[in-house]
Amino acid sequence: YGRFDYQAREFRLAAPGVMVMSGRVVIHSTNAQGKNPNAVNYLAVWRLEHGQWKLLAWQAARTSRRLQSIGDLPSFIIAAACSRQCPDPNLSLNL
Repeated sequence: YGRFDYQAREFRLAAPGVMVMSGRVVIHSTNAQGKNPNAVNYLAVWRLEHGQWKLLAWQAARTSRRLQSIGDLPSFIIAAACSRQCPDPNLSLNL
C-alpha cells in the first residue's frame, strides 16, 4: 500500500479500553497494472494493551456511494457493532 487518504473518521468508546473507528478511506496501492486507488468504508476495533492502542479487527468494503445512516450497513455488521442495545437506525454515521 502506498498511502491511506482518510475522507472521514469517527471514534467511539465502546467500553473501557475498546475504541471503534469508522469512516471512509481511499487506499492507494500499486500492482503490475499500475496505480490502483480503492475507496472503502471501514469499521475498525482498537484495544488498549499495556498503554498502547492495538488494532483488534478491521472490516472494509469497496463502495461507490456514501453511507448516510447506520441503517445502510449490512445487518451482520450492525449486530456485531451493537453490544446490548442498537442505536436508532436513522442515526448519522458522519461518513
